[in-house]
Amino acid sequence: VKQRPAGTEADDWKNDAFVHRSLAMRFTATWCGYCPYMGTAFDSAKGQMAGALELLSLHGSGSDYEFTGTDDLVNRFRVQGFPTGVVDSRASIPNYNSTATTATVAVEVAKETQQAYPAKTGIALSSTLEGTDLTVDLSLYVKEADSYRVTVLLLEDGIVGNQNGGGSNYVHNDVARLALTSMSGETVRISEDYQVWNNTYTAQLKSSWKAENLEILVYVEKPFGEQKTVAEVDGAEYGRYGDTYIDNCRVVKVGTEAPLELK
Repeated sequence: VKQRPAGTEADDWKNDAFVHRSLAMRFTATWCGYCPYMGTAFDSAKGQMAGALELLSLHGSGSDYEFTGTDDLVNRFRVQGFPTGVVDSRASIPNYNSTATTATVAVEVAKETQQAYPAKTGIALSSTLEGTDLTVDLSLYVKEADSYRVTVLLLEDGIVGNQNGGGSNYVHNDVARLALTSMSGETVRISEDYQVWNNTYTAQLKSSWKAENLEILVYVEKPFGEQKTVAEVDGAEYGRYGDTYIDNCRVVKVGTEAPLELK
């Protein structure tokens, strides 16, 4: 993997492939007794993907970690019950009786995305936290002109608390805390191939959130356009949840810099 500092004028990124990461969303709640099973399955899937899969836990209404943006995505992905997984905004993953099965289906969908839809975007970002004031600087490297959507979320790891089916000291990770964009994403219209788009986001955080456990998640959605819709993994439930899929994503600890990654 090559790392190129954000803002570079070098042409390497125009010729090399971007490192690609898929995103597995998990719709969950602390009152949901079956949710820990999918949590275990998705952790296993992430391990199997060797850094090519990121996780997002979206807590619903009535959960101890309720996130205001969850309902928007529940509606978009037509979630009928918790837990439900969605990989790359393309396929829904049920909570199978076997955590190994759930993990396998998630991994196969992520691999399918990588093979069928090579990443057209690369993500570089840095962030600073002064007290409760967060600043995120994002650079999006885009190879193909199109109308993209960029979503930026704050996540927290290592939250120890109650979980039905998991006990009173369950560790909650990848928990969505705050949206720095709308949940439908910020529209980024790129009119020419090989462009770099930059933006800065700011937010004020709650003092109860532990700074050392905070991360920034950025995911980029791209229209399918004329690309063939690929939906061949047994056990996944495919749906056209709008006209876009997740082209790439990245998770970075708050207060650090993450240069562009190239293969």
